[in-house]
Amino acid sequence: FFFTRTGGESILGLSEITHATGPPTRRREDADPVARAISDLRSGDRARVLRALPSGKDPDLALVPLLLPLLANDAVLGETLRALRRVAPRIVGQLTDALLDPGVDVVVRRRVPRVLVAAPGPRTVEGLLRGLEDGRFDVRARCALALLRLRERDPGMTVSREAVFAPA
Repeated sequence: FFFTRTGGESILGLSEITHATGPPTRRREDADPVARAISDLRSGDRARVLRALPSGKDPDLALVPLLLPLLANDAVLGETLRALRRVAPRIVGQLTDALLDPGVDVVVRRRVPRVLVAAPGPRTVEGLLRGLEDGRFDVRARCALALLRLRERDPGMTVSREAVFAPA
């Protein structure tokens, strides 16, 4: 590969181009920690997934859509729950959407309430109450259990009896 002038003589050869541009640039995943975490989370490799979920550190919110499906993976469930619970108050809407979407894996949907208990508040209660309307008993049961846990933590929280039993 050569750039040539009109007369056909070489201006710059390939080796000179490589030398002029310096060493190859790093892959994006190496330079961008979020891109690396995305690659790790999508890898299916337990060690790489765990590398993307460092304990004690909040995951980047851009990773939440990749973390939610991992709730169905027993091999990384504990770490995934801990990561999502750390940011749960900031992602109540995404968690509720996953809980209420019948297209989401039922294992994920029945585990989402375990994350939502880390985000007490009216939006969480509303999402869990809507989860009581789910067609799957196991999802309804997990929502009821999460509501009970929230009530135990905050005895002042009120949920009407009608709201709990109306969907049944």
